[in-house]
This record gives sequence, structure tokens and C-alpha cells, in this order.
Amino acid sequence: MSKKVADGILRGLEQALAYVRGEADISKYRVHTPQSIKAARDAQETHGEKAAQQFGFGMNAHPP
Repeated sequence: MSKKVADGILRGLEQALAYVRGEADISKYRVHTPQSIKAARDAQETHGEKAAQQFGFGMNAHPP
């Protein structure tokens, strides 16, 4: 893994922690819920394997 990739992952994890701790400016973030993902799929008429690839999750993914 390149340093650039590792730095990006670390930055994302630090941002996620700040968000969860309430330290981040939440107006700069958008959290996708299962409903917003379904709305995005419906709007783009993207379903099944194509949606999984586009949105970066597996076909058997379930919301928490």
C-alpha cells in the first residue's frame, strides 16, 4: 500500500472519529442511511449487482 493511500485511510478514520465524538462540523458531512441509499438507487434506476458495485457494498450487505 502506498503512503498516499495509507495517509488517506488514516485521515478518513480520524474524520470518522471526530464525527462520532461530536467534534466535527457536521454540516461538512453526509451520512448515508439505508433509506437514502434506496432513494439513490431508485433515482438512478440502479439495482442489484450494478448498485452494489456503484455504491461499494456487497450484494448481501445488510444495514446495521
